[in-house]
Amino acid sequence: MAFAETLGEKAGVVAYRFVKGDEPHVLLITSRKYKGSWVFPVGTVKRGESLEAVAKRECAEEAGYCVDLGVKLPTVEASDGETKIEFTFFLATVVGDAAQWETDRKRDWLPASEVADALPTVFRPVALEAVQRLMHMSSD
Repeated sequence: MAFAETLGEKAGVVAYRFVKGDEPHVLLITSRKYKGSWVFPVGTVKRGESLEAVAKRECAEEAGYCVDLGVKLPTVEASDGETKIEFTFFLATVVGDAAQWETDRKRDWLPASEVADALPTVFRPVALEAVQRLMHMSSD
C-alpha cells in the first residue's frame, strides 16, 4: 500500500452504545468540512502510524471519548479532485472520557436508524454496515 502522503489515508471510529429499551445509539460529531453535517470522528494517518492508533486518537481529540476498537468495517474511498482518500473505520465502544478534546465541535448520540441520513454521502455505506452489525448484536 502507498504511504498516506500519496494516498490520503484516514482512520476513524463508529462508536456505539446500547440503550436499554431502545435501539443502539451511534456517536456523531459536527463536521468542519461539510458544514451543517454530522460525521464520525476520523483523522489522517501519517507515516508510521497504525490505523488503530489514529482511530483511537481522533475519537479522543474530536469527540472527547477514549474507546476500545472492535471489528474493522469496509473501507470507502473518496476524491477531493487531486488525491484519492481511503477511509477505514472500526466499530468502537466508549471506555472513558478523554482529558482534553476539541470543544468547538458538538457531539451527539443518534439512534442507529437515523445515522445514515445525518451523514455526508461518502460515509453512508459505513453507517449502513455498522447499523446492520449493531442491530444483529443487540438482538442476541
